[in-house]
Amino acid sequence: MEVLFAIIPNESLVEPILEEFAASGIRGATIFETAGMGQIIYDTIPLLARLRETSGTETTHNRTIMSLIDESQRDAAIRAIEGYCGDMTQPNSGLIFTVPVNFVRGSKKKLDPDA
Repeated sequence: MEVLFAIIPNESLVEPILEEFAASGIRGATIFETAGMGQIIYDTIPLLARLRETSGTETTHNRTIMSLIDESQRDAAIRAIEGYCGDMTQPNSGLIFTVPVNFVRGSKKKLDPDA
């Protein structure tokens, strides 16, 4: 098992990505509202904040998807994410990474009460 993290730069893409996850058998994910270092610096340093205001650039917040997956699901998850976000090797497109999981304890909710 591993935990997949996907930093999605456009919050409107999260729902269709999660629908693709479900279609490929990935049944659970947690979503966080996140902000990158650059976003925080621009918001907290007065001069940079003023420059942002005058440039008309809005502060955007990312969404980060965290999902516990089997290694066999990794490629399907990446395809789902890149299907909506585009090639993650391009600048400002987001980020995907996985971390091995050595221990898990907790119950999963059943999606189907008859399962």
